[in-house]
Amino acid sequence: MIDCDTLALADPTLDLANLLVHLEFRGGTGGARRVGEQAVREMAAEQRVPLQRMAAHATSTRLLLAFVYAVRPQWQELAARWFRDAAQQEDEAPSSCRRHPVR
Repeated sequence: MIDCDTLALADPTLDLANLLVHLEFRGGTGGARRVGEQAVREMAAEQRVPLQRMAAHATSTRLLLAFVYAVRPQWQELAARWFRDAAQQEDEAPSSCRRHPVR
């Protein structure tokens, strides 16, 4: 179950990406995970969610979870991988999408 402590009106893509990443993180490798992921993707297609937006929200969710789980020994390897993946995605993003340095 995902908590609702930050319940607010927002882009529905955020919820879909959040659920998708939680399935990836805690869903294991079984059929239930695949069914859940397929259901999320079908909903995203029905809502005509742009894939780039879905990917951006999924990356932000992975980073949030990576920060939460980086201090838990059993999840440190996964958290480190998610940090590396996010850094690689940042490097591969078009220059117009990259973060700007703080001055």
